[in-house]
Amino acid sequence: SVPLLQKIRIAYCFTKMGKFINVTTFTFAICTAMCFSVAGTSFTRAAFTTIERYFGVSSTKISIYASFNQMAAIIVTPTAVHLTRNMHIPRILYFSFLAKAVGFIVLVLPYFLGPTYHPDGVLNAERNDSLNEENIFCRNEAQQDATRNSMGLWEYCIPISKVIIGLGGCLIWPHSISFIDNNSKQGQSLVLFGLNFVGILFGPMLAYGFASYVLSLWVNFTYECAPDWVDPNGSDWIGAWWVGYVIAAASLLVFSTPLAFFPRNLKGENKLDEDTDDKDENLVLKDHF
Repeated sequence: SVPLLQKIRIAYCFTKMGKFINVTTFTFAICTAMCFSVAGTSFTRAAFTTIERYFGVSSTKISIYASFNQMAAIIVTPTAVHLTRNMHIPRILYFSFLAKAVGFIVLVLPYFLGPTYHPDGVLNAERNDSLNEENIFCRNEAQQDATRNSMGLWEYCIPISKVIIGLGGCLIWPHSISFIDNNSKQGQSLVLFGLNFVGILFGPMLAYGFASYVLSLWVNFTYECAPDWVDPNGSDWIGAWWVGYVIAAASLLVFSTPLAFFPRNLKGENKLDEDTDDKDENLVLKDHF
């Protein structure tokens, strides 16, 4: 009798949960996940100069690295969408967000596993307020060369992470729009598309606002203070760029999880709603005539 009672309770729980599994809750789940996904990719633009200084790479090289995201998506999207069109779309979206989270994690690996950034060690001399402009320029060039040599192959985490992010994000937009359109009632999809688009627009706002705070923190703020001679407004300052990607990855891991519990399609629910609406219309017609 105990196993039977457990089955009844499980069935009852799934019945109650079924009321919350609809196209509206799916749109809310995908909208929240896409917000943090776009925030993570937009954070790169906000911290572009900081990342360039930390890795000691030129603006040209880091611009090429940053474009790997779009390049991977352009090449893979048509084929990937075609191959996954008949699969479990909510779970495809869930794993796509996981892939983007992995890409963000790969991007911050140099901070946790690579050499520690110490501007005083790079300069090999204490700051001298009487340095002229020529010496300052030479010092900055020496710092950039030393940082580049110390980072070594860690800079290639940038293009690798960008490729992973591009591959993960190429399926999110087409499959989310298609799934909402196929499972929404007539006239409902346009409103849900608008909510989805609002989430995408809110992502960059969140990224730029958060970047203004974390970049004002010293890159190693968790275990040391910034050197006294480093000016927060100067070229020697390196903000805590890695915090934005850690939060973006953690947010994706949390807010994309509900997508894994949605069924392959929601047509049964929509059909039930349409049948109910038809019955209500028939009752109104009968009462009228």
